Order: sequence, then structure tokens, then C-alpha cells
Amino acid sequence: MDLQYISANMSQAMAIQTDAEKLMRRVLTLGMPTVAALNGHTAAGGAMLALAFDKRLMTAESQRFLHAVLNKFVGSMSFGLFSLVTIACINVPYLEFAKGTREAGLKLCLKFPPVGVFFIPGIDLGLVYSTGMTELMKAKMPLAMWNDVLCMGKRFQSEELLKHGVVEARPPAADLFDSAMELATSLKSKGKDEKTRDTLHKIKGNLYKDAAATLGFQVQDMGYATATFSATGRPQK
Repeated sequence: MDLQYISANMSQAMAIQTDAEKLMRRVLTLGMPTVAALNGHTAAGGAMLALAFDKRLMTAESQRFLHAVLNKFVGSMSFGLFSLVTIACINVPYLEFAKGTREAGLKLCLKFPPVGVFFIPGIDLGLVYSTGMTELMKAKMPLAMWNDVLCMGKRFQSEELLKHGVVEARPPAADLFDSAMELATSLKSKGKDEKTRDTLHKIKGNLYKDAAATLGFQVQDMGYATATFSATGRPQK
């Protein structure tokens, strides 16, 4: 969720919160297998949405992922389209590539931290997770992670997430998309027809019943009006 937007449009906060929770619930109980490819930092609401998927893959090589994109697309795409692809990959509107050249892109790429991290910083932002969000996180993470993630806002790298079973694999960055597609394809029989999809939807509904019963239904004000994040959506120092 965009904290900058919410802070400037506080009257819409509950509606945004409700829509976000409904999306999480829909993904959580979707009647077909779902796979998330995490190519960098996965934080806050984005981390919760990632948890709603059945399977997650996360690379530890955010930097190399952008290298692969540049090597694959630069030279064969216009600058405008190249910018769009880059934004889609890293979620940041870099509009200052010098002529969109490979060399300029690689130099800018080197500014990225070498790894992506997973974290949910409510404690640092002064935000209290709703019942539904809390149940979602409890359902998708082992007990050993609950306090560190929810209470301490600890940052986890993909290697740690793999050990805890939160991600299925941590493929090389250049292979992330293909690995996610391969995994999704291997699971397609679990959503092959209407009966199978209905069955899977009901199984997930029972498996994650506490999260499914509260996400989007028991929506609570997380404390946006008195939160401790800055105008840029970051923790105040």
C-alpha cells in the first residue's frame, strides 16, 4: 500500500485497507495453484501479498536480475519501452538512463544493494496489523519467525527464507521467471477444470480459515493518522 498516498488522503485509508485485504484473501483461496517470483525487496503489504501465494521463489541477486534484463533487451528496444520494462522489474521509475544505453544502465544498476530482503516494518512505522493480516502471516510462516517478523521487523534474505520454508527456491536471478513458470506448469493439473478449482478453493478456505474469515471482513484502522512514518513512507528518525 502506498503510505505517501494514504497520508495525503487519510479519508480513503480504510477503503484502501479493505481492498488490499480482499485482494490478499482472493489470492490466498484462489482455486488454482499460485506462484510468486520475488525479484528484490519484498516489504510490508507486498510481503503479505507474497505470502498469500501458494509458492514463492526469491532470488538473492537483484542486481544480476537487472543485468540480465539489460543484456536481453537493450539494443533491441526503444528507450521508452526499455524504461517500462525496467520499471516493471524493479518497481522504481528510473527515467534518467543516459540514452538508454547498456553501459549507462549497468552503471546505474551497480547502485542497487546486492540482495533482496523480506520484511514487514509495522513496528517501525507505528502501524498495527489487522486481525486478517496477522492470521495470514501466521498461516504462512513458521512459529519461529512470528516474533521476529511481526514484532521486531527483522529483515530476512532469501537464504534464510528458504531454510524456514517460506520460499521454495532461490534460483539465479536470470532464471527466476523461467523457474517460476516451470513450477507453475508442474502444478497446473491442480487447477485443470471447474471441479478441481472448486475443490482447491474449498480446501484452501478450510486450511486458512482464520485468515479467510477475517481478511476484508474484520478490517481495522491500522493507525495511519498517528503513524510514525515520514511523508516518503519511511520510518521517521
